[in-house]
Amino acid sequence: MARDSGGKLSREEVEVVLRRARADFNAYGFVVGSPLHTFQDFQELGLFSHEEQLETIGSVLDEIAACAYCGPHPPDHVSKEPKCRGARMIQFAWNSECFDRRRMYLKFCLKDSRFVLLRIHQDYKKR
Repeated sequence: MARDSGGKLSREEVEVVLRRARADFNAYGFVVGSPLHTFQDFQELGLFSHEEQLETIGSVLDEIAACAYCGPHPPDHVSKEPKCRGARMIQFAWNSECFDRRRMYLKFCLKDSRFVLLRIHQDYKKR
């Protein structure tokens, strides 16, 4: 996604974001964008080692489809986290094969060819 129009993303734009997220993640791994939340999420999911985290995030990115995109939508779509300040946040909620068909939630930003992980946890909201 070269430029953020500030509007709600189309399905095609979400597919482009997913392709870029997979490419950035495969090339460079991930950056923790929200340390307090992300580490808590990893603990709750039993993902203690960096290897487990990498493997799980890679699998999750492979299984997510554009139809699982759930915002955030303007005007609440811009991150304030220091490592991705000003970047568009992207979130998905889906039934995950990696997590025994539990409904999961993933939120991230893409900034400077980096996949910046903000949240990964069981989805607790009705969407």
